[in-house]
Order: sequence, then C-alpha cells, then structure tokens
Amino acid sequence: MAAWEPEVLIITSPHQVMYADYFHISPGRGAARGMSAFGAAQTKLRVEYDAPLRDEIIRRAESAGLRAGMLGERDPSLDHGTFLPLYFLREAGVDCPILRIGLSGSSPLDHYRLGQCIAQAVEALGRRAAFIASGDLSHKLREDGPYGFAPEGPEFDRPITEAMAAGDLL
Repeated sequence: MAAWEPEVLIITSPHQVMYADYFHISPGRGAARGMSAFGAAQTKLRVEYDAPLRDEIIRRAESAGLRAGMLGERDPSLDHGTFLPLYFLREAGVDCPILRIGLSGSSPLDHYRLGQCIAQAVEALGRRAAFIASGDLSHKLREDGPYGFAPEGPEFDRPITEAMAAGDLL
C-alpha cells in the first residue's frame, strides 16, 4: 500500500462508533491516540481527516437513501482497530489524511451501497484512496493472543477471508 502512495485512507473498524441504522463518520479535523492502555505509552498517533471527502460521502449516502453522518460521536480518540493499521502504515511511510467510518446494524446490502457511495465520492474528488477494513474476526487464532486459540477460530475466519480475497463482497 505504501508503494501505491494513497492520498487518503478510509478505515472501517468494529471498534468505531456503531449504530443499528446509521453509518457514523468521525467529525472534526482529526484525532489522536496513545497506546498506554496496552502498555506502550510511548506509542502515539495523530491524524487529520479529509473533510471535503467526508462531506461528499455523506451527501451521496443521503442521496442514496442511506443514513450516514457525523452525529453521535462518543469518544473522539482513535479506536485501536483504526490505530493498529495506521501505526504499521506510518512505519511504512504512509502519512496522509484519513476518514473513519463505523459499521452499522444495517443490512449487508446497505453496507455495499455505502461502499459504492464512497467509491463515487473518491472518484468525483479525484482522490487516490485506499480502503482498510480493520478486524480480527474471531480473535481466536493464536495461543499467545489476548483471547487464546480455539479450533473454531480459523474455521470461522477462513470463508470470510476467502470471500474478501475473491472480491465476493455480497
């Protein structure tokens, strides 16, 4: 991804604000976070948001009949599902604005439709964008992980990661 030199990163995280019928897009100019809660107080990030792209996505989502916007933020700091991929991308030299978009309890089809609105907004504004769907799925893949290993972990994760790799989003 670093070699591709994105101008903006669009990140969804299961640890971002989530509502049953609304796609939350982080408001404001940017966000920050340190990792002191995880024993790494020296590890910190600060990011800026791409406000024009955020506004265009919201406009297109509303035009498509989707509920999306900046209402209902609970904590302006970066969630760890956003922080971790950003940390590694920064280490690789990627330092560009981002957008954080929460998942929703809406249907898979509505998530797909929001993805189409995002792609159209990116194209309309001429941005070189990368989309990151952060997630650890089962969280049960390693004995030394925070939740340990369960044989069902890889069985749960495999069909999902295969579908994503094949582009079979529906």
